[in-house]
Amino acid sequence: MYCEGDCLGMKKLLLLYNPISGKGSFKNRLDYAINKFQENDYIVTPFRLNGERELFKKIDVKEYDSIAAAGGDGTLNSVVNDMVNNDIDIPLGIIPVGTSNDFAKHLGIMGTLDKILHRIIKGQIKTVDIGQINGWGSFINVVSLGNLPSVAHKTNPSFKNNLGKLAYYINVLGQYPVFQPFNIHLKTKDREFNEEALLFFVLNSPCAGGFKSLAPQAKVDDGKFDVLVIKNCKLIEKLSLFVKVLKGEHHDDQCVLYFQTDYLTVNSEGLVETDVDGEEGPKLPMEIKCQKKLKIFC
Repeated sequence: MYCEGDCLGMKKLLLLYNPISGKGSFKNRLDYAINKFQENDYIVTPFRLNGERELFKKIDVKEYDSIAAAGGDGTLNSVVNDMVNNDIDIPLGIIPVGTSNDFAKHLGIMGTLDKILHRIIKGQIKTVDIGQINGWGSFINVVSLGNLPSVAHKTNPSFKNNLGKLAYYINVLGQYPVFQPFNIHLKTKDREFNEEALLFFVLNSPCAGGFKSLAPQAKVDDGKFDVLVIKNCKLIEKLSLFVKVLKGEHHDDQCVLYFQTDYLTVNSEGLVETDVDGEEGPKLPMEIKCQKKLKIFC
């Protein structure tokens, strides 16, 4: 990369952006974002994401001081996986322009574009946990199984982009009373559970799918994940529990199993859909480990 003499000493930022995340609005503000960075002594290289795999085998990241990713939870997952797979240890800035942006919201990365860019520019870094799924890859916020992934994968993309997280709520509320239970076997380092479940989550932050308080005790830097199982129950209990979930008041319910761990194996009888950070996940069984590995501007 060529730079005039008065550019020497400026920080170099790789700006990755998903042009279709959310309503695709960020691409219309790309020049504005680049200008803001340049005003604060950054040299910016924008890169349009098109679902590339092994992105950092195409880009020499050694010349950059930091990375920023503009997109939703799925985009963030893809970038983090490439960073982990290539041992990239520079800080990552999140520009949340997706549908739910659960992980970013928990970190307080929200508001106007100016506020979000300022978090990256000021350079304050937090090291956060990420999950490793044996033989598959990494996740930053959530793994889910069963009925909810099925709803997410069947939600029409244009419906999701137009209504945002409300699209999830509408689909979940419509199908929740008839969710089909599935058997799940969980094993930590010192405990085992066998449950008939309706919903299952492994969470790094309290938020997932637009629900703000699925795991209110979760912290992104405590070295543990929060595991939440919504057990099979009667219809009247399902409806009451759904209201509790919306309020974050469900953890003491008799139909809920909740615990924290840094290691977990997950298996089930039959074919169960999985979801990782909002995208289709691997087949079971899964072995999940917690690692403190990612530097985030926040």
